[in-house]
Amino acid sequence: MPRREYTSTVRCADAGCGETTFYVYETRREEAEGFASRKRYPWKCIRHRKPEELLGVDNPRRELTFVVAMRPWEYYEQDKAEYERELARNRYTRRKPPREFWDKPFWLGEDGRWQSSLWGEGFRAIAEDLPVGTKLRLVVEVEVADVRP
Repeated sequence: MPRREYTSTVRCADAGCGETTFYVYETRREEAEGFASRKRYPWKCIRHRKPEELLGVDNPRRELTFVVAMRPWEYYEQDKAEYERELARNRYTRRKPPREFWDKPFWLGEDGRWQSSLWGEGFRAIAEDLPVGTKLRLVVEVEVADVRP
């Protein structure tokens, strides 16, 4: 006998929006956790989550730029301090010096996020395949139809 599922329908948190979605939970505990999570982070539909990204008559063009760069190692300063402490204690340590960057390049977006590859409708770009400093400029433009009777 299959287990019971618990579904919950949710409206967009933006005032006046009628968009809905639903969540499916396997247990009452998951359902309660879902309700608690949505209380802290109310669900918003695609139109209201990031309205600046929504293309339309008022916003017909969007341009994004990504650059191939070496991603800094997040723990470099911490690892460097530990390495220097160990060197001070023991001159002949077997520990390797900390690395300052990741082993391969990544795409750096305008929002500060790092990605190893980018893809979309009709293209794919892997950062490792291109030299550091390469820019990828994506331009999306809506050509609004002229609707005159």
